[in-house]
Amino acid sequence: MQFTLDPSIDAPGLKRAYARRGAVSIKPFLPDEQAERLRAHLLERSDWHGRLRDLDGRLFDLPSEQMAEWGEAKLDGVRRLVAPRSGQKGFGYAHARIRIVDEEGILRDGQSMLGRFGQFMMSETVLELFRTVTGVPGINFADSFAARYDPGDYTTMHDDGINERKSAYVFGLTRTWRSDWGGLLLFHGANGDVERGLAPDFNVFNIFSVPRQHSVSVVAPFATEPRLTITGWFHQLSAHETETSGTSRQTQEQRCD
Repeated sequence: MQFTLDPSIDAPGLKRAYARRGAVSIKPFLPDEQAERLRAHLLERSDWHGRLRDLDGRLFDLPSEQMAEWGEAKLDGVRRLVAPRSGQKGFGYAHARIRIVDEEGILRDGQSMLGRFGQFMMSETVLELFRTVTGVPGINFADSFAARYDPGDYTTMHDDGINERKSAYVFGLTRTWRSDWGGLLLFHGANGDVERGLAPDFNVFNIFSVPRQHSVSVVAPFATEPRLTITGWFHQLSAHETETSGTSRQTQEQRCD
């Protein structure tokens, strides 16, 4: 399947909205049939890696086989082990992911449907759209990974202010979600107060300028569906960085999510 932008996308209108708020939601982003096939592909995948990081920076990478062997009870124990405590500072998260295109520009998921979507996100058609929307003419690269949030998963407050990132995006592929299930993309003010919250949704592309404080609220234990997204950043790389595949940039363990 070849991915295409939904023909209803109004780039000039989105540019005006982004200039006012530093963020915008695009719905639909793909024609619904394409988005539905991509969602089905994510649900069929069995190679999700558990990724957990505590606020001290310790990282746990759990291959799908290990997650299956451990079961939910042991995974919940690991979530509790890395969960933020009162008074702690730092950045942490717990969710599962499949890396598609990493920040070195390497396509990690081959020729799967996810891989084709990652290539689509790096296409001139998509990059030109978001140069227009963001007003950043130098955007020339987008990385990506699929993220699955199950009950107990979360991402703590952070600002994504790393290296050449200009905007962050979260492409939602979640259906039949209730806001009281959690998993909300939250934007925070300087004192941590929530200024805006976006519930998981289907075929909606949320993009916002970085650095900007945001988080993903914990998914409730009674949620019956996973929160599915494809997430990444738009970058403005120098010619040297493009040629050298970004060897001077942050390692995968240091990236924000």
